[in-house]
Amino acid sequence: MLRPGPFTLEELRKMFGKIVVSDYAKGKHEAKVAVAPGMKYRHYAPNKPLVLANNKQMLKEVVEYCSKKGISVAVICSDEMKKEIKQKGTEVISLGSEKNLYEIASNLFDSFLKIETSEAEFGIVQPFPQKGIGLAIMNRIRKATGFSSIISTSDIKKYC
Repeated sequence: MLRPGPFTLEELRKMFGKIVVSDYAKGKHEAKVAVAPGMKYRHYAPNKPLVLANNKQMLKEVVEYCSKKGISVAVICSDEMKKEIKQKGTEVISLGSEKNLYEIASNLFDSFLKIETSEAEFGIVQPFPQKGIGLAIMNRIRKATGFSSIISTSDIKKYC
C-alpha cells in the first residue's frame, strides 16, 4: 500500500490477502519519488505551524501550558476530546465523533483551512487509531503537519 484511502487495509486484505504497508502510507516520511498521488509533498496544510500530539494527554498538556503562557492555540480534535478542552483563549475545531472515523476523515481538510484563518498562533491535532480509515486520517495529518509532533513535555516549549 502506497497511500491509504477510503477502502481500509482490513477490507483490502480480505480481497487480496497479504498487503505490505509502506512507511509512506503510515505518514512517517515523504517519498523521494512520488509513485502515487499525494506521496511526496506536504499539502492541504495551513501556513501556520501545525503539530500532532503524540497522545490525548499530551494534547491537553500543550493546551494547558499555552493557556498559562497566554499563547493562543487552535485544537483540531474529536467531539469527545472537545469536552475536555476548557482553557480560555483556545479555539477548538471539532472533526466529529470518534465513533465515526469516516466523519472525521470527511472534516479533516476543512479543519486545516480553519487553522489558517483562526486567531491562533499555531494548531495542534489529536491523534487517532491507525486502523481502518484511521490509517488514512493519520497519513493526512502527518503530511499536513510536515511530520512535526509533540511527544514529550520538553517538546512543548518549541511551539509555545
